[in-house]
Amino acid sequence: MALNIHILNGDALRERFPGKLTGKQLVCRECFVEGPVDELDLQPFYRTREKHLNTHYGHLVQLNYTTQVKAVFDKMTILPKESQIHFWFEEDLFCQVNFWFCLALVAKHNSKSKLFLVRPPLLTPFGFGGLTTEELQQCHSNRIRISNPKPFIDLWHSYQKQDLTRLKDIANGLREGFPFVEKAVNAHIESLPTADSKGRPKERLLQIMSQLKTENFGKIFQEFCSSEAIYGFGDLYVKRLYDELLEENKG
Repeated sequence: MALNIHILNGDALRERFPGKLTGKQLVCRECFVEGPVDELDLQPFYRTREKHLNTHYGHLVQLNYTTQVKAVFDKMTILPKESQIHFWFEEDLFCQVNFWFCLALVAKHNSKSKLFLVRPPLLTPFGFGGLTTEELQQCHSNRIRISNPKPFIDLWHSYQKQDLTRLKDIANGLREGFPFVEKAVNAHIESLPTADSKGRPKERLLQIMSQLKTENFGKIFQEFCSSEAIYGFGDLYVKRLYDELLEENKG
């Protein structure tokens, strides 16, 4: 019997994971949606990621990158052949980029396993967190087989290179079976600053601050999550963007 592997999008899901679903659980504790990702070799890639996360969040998050992040990715490279590997990731940009990386990592080292994507039925700020145990089991029952992982591997490599044209082309090719990919890719492209814009997330934060007439981060973050669920950003990253805006406005 093939071994079931569940690659989860965070510890919150692991804590609520349905007991009836057997198999090994591996938790992705990264946020590739921000920071440098262009290093192609894994070991320097991990060192760059660790430095970035420690610089911006080390005083807030007690996480040992080597033992709690990298070690899990290392396990993904040695999964038993002919396993059934389930990627539990949502449709938002944050989750999708993590999913692309994890799938690319697994597929590079394991071409004989069956790959599946498990996701919530709706794009909401709560994702898996808003579902009951029974609903999580239903998500698993509705999993999608990924018979051809190459487009998702190419998404990750194009994301690394910031090849926006290629990202859009791949997403367009996935439109029929995975329409949410195009929405995530478009959100990423719109997040990038231009000569006329600070990027969609920061511009939206400015709009919310103006509409609510407040600088209360809790209220601003709540509205951002509601209206910009496509990004799936956590409070720490949005707070960083918010602080940058306040600093920019001082100038």
